[in-house]
Amino acid sequence: MAADRTTPWWLWLSAPIATLAVIASLSGIFVDGVYARETESLAAQGVGQDIANLIAYPALFLLAWAASRGSVRAYLGWAGVLVYSVYSYAIYAFDVRFNGLFLVYVAVLALSIYALMGDLAAIDPVQLKTAFGQSASVPSTSIVLVIIALMFYFQ
Repeated sequence: MAADRTTPWWLWLSAPIATLAVIASLSGIFVDGVYARETESLAAQGVGQDIANLIAYPALFLLAWAASRGSVRAYLGWAGVLVYSVYSYAIYAFDVRFNGLFLVYVAVLALSIYALMGDLAAIDPVQLKTAFGQSASVPSTSIVLVIIALMFYFQ
């Protein structure tokens, strides 16, 4: 995270990312032809993902706004939603059959990757430790993540 109070350029990418993702999600939900070539199961999953996106991408925009005002917690939340965006739109771009939204999928994926790269290159671990102090629960968070990983492994 940048040490000064200017808004990092990658936070500005949240506006086109969120706008394009919401347009694609609304199209996936309300336009019949978007998932017409998918199996019934994959079409239902696509619509479900689109509904989840209608929560995630407005949150991305709001977290970017809060992060631009100096909130470290919002900045980390924003980065988490970006990781979700890269994962989701990699699936849209590479797994959903070619449709009229393909270029939107690729644009959201590319912008999300670009913003995430800027974010990861600028995170300052010392600044994060200072921002959270002793309130950061590193051991318990690590344990929860290992348990989740084990649950996926033994599934």
